[in-house]
Amino acid sequence: MTAVGDYTLADLFTLPDLPCRADLIDGHLYLPRPQNRFHSITGDLLLNGLRRTLPPVFRVRRNMTVVLDRRNGLEPCAHTPTGIHHDRLRISVPYDIDIDLTAIDNR
Repeated sequence: MTAVGDYTLADLFTLPDLPCRADLIDGHLYLPRPQNRFHSITGDLLLNGLRRTLPPVFRVRRNMTVVLDRRNGLEPCAHTPTGIHHDRLRISVPYDIDIDLTAIDNR
């Protein structure tokens, strides 16, 4: 990521041609590197897997900025590690999740 300038939250939401997934930290815009094909496919697979398995009281969203204050707005992409998963992502906390990771090869 590259840090740029001194901005406010209003800038984060109104600057034209700002790439999605940009973060505002202490007034500096951090611009992400472009996603590669694998990252995009993996994100879609996990998003769809979470939507398929989560309880109806929850919602899964992508590309949402969390507003902390007028000089800080983050788009969280870091997840709590649950282990190293091969072929399947299967966990029971915070709820039952079962995602076939081999489907990445079929896209």
